[in-house]
Amino acid sequence: MTAFLRSNWRKRIETLFGLIGAGLLIYFLIRAEREGQLNLLTFKWKWFILAVLSASASTCMGVINLVLLVAMIAPTFSVAQIVTIQLRSIPARYLPGSFWNVPTKWMGFTGKDIQAGSVSRVLMLELALLYGIGTLMFLLATVWRPWYAKYIDVPISVVVVVAVSAMLLGVVGLELGRRSLNITISKFYVTISKAALVVAVGWGFMVIALGCCVVAVNGLIDFSQIQSVAALMEAVTSGFIGGFLLIVSPGGVGVREGIMVFMLDGIVQGVSIIAIGICLRISIAIADLLLVLGSLLVK
Repeated sequence: MTAFLRSNWRKRIETLFGLIGAGLLIYFLIRAEREGQLNLLTFKWKWFILAVLSASASTCMGVINLVLLVAMIAPTFSVAQIVTIQLRSIPARYLPGSFWNVPTKWMGFTGKDIQAGSVSRVLMLELALLYGIGTLMFLLATVWRPWYAKYIDVPISVVVVVAVSAMLLGVVGLELGRRSLNITISKFYVTISKAALVVAVGWGFMVIALGCCVVAVNGLIDFSQIQSVAALMEAVTSGFIGGFLLIVSPGGVGVREGIMVFMLDGIVQGVSIIAIGICLRISIAIADLLLVLGSLLVK
């Protein structure tokens, strides 16, 4: 089975998923336009292109993150191979289960000059950093804009305590990971600090992509208000985390958009929020498709 997945058939399957994804994009775009959720006549394409570029930059930050983590355990491992493995695992995100890109990457690393056990731990560390930083950014945004205030009266101090507790729990988890990898403290935490910064920048690019989508569909939002920026951050982080946790949804379809509608309610005016979610979904899918096709050109 592993040999089959490493063969040329894997590339064919990846190409097939890419074509299916492109077809779905066209279908959802036409459907959204016919139902009036996206008006292509007034659609601001320049902002949509910026959203695609921002989504691509976010994925590239994920590539850099994996390069840093793999270099920590295998300094001589080819950077080009890591980039190729990461980009070619993208189609697996669109399978039901949300986590299939992890075993896809694992199979890409196995058989090469790196221990399988170390690869598994690094990939788990990659996931922990991605969604751990995302959770912290969500809690930080919640301090700026307590979205829950209209449903329940919770003091900001409680949110701060939860954020600090999450950070401490994360530190404990990182230390356990360091000991399992048998890496010196200085080397491990220097690498983790760099990786965490890269991940945070990646989340930031995705927030920018969402903001570009708001403008592209002619939504009205006051970017000068910190609460508006916080709402975008809450929508992105909670949407992606929720889509990942609900494993039955391929690529978080429906879940991500539903959470974004909830988080942006009252913040964006003049347009259906679901149109923003569709725009972001399409921009991310196009960015993924371009990156996958680019990786197939690499021998």
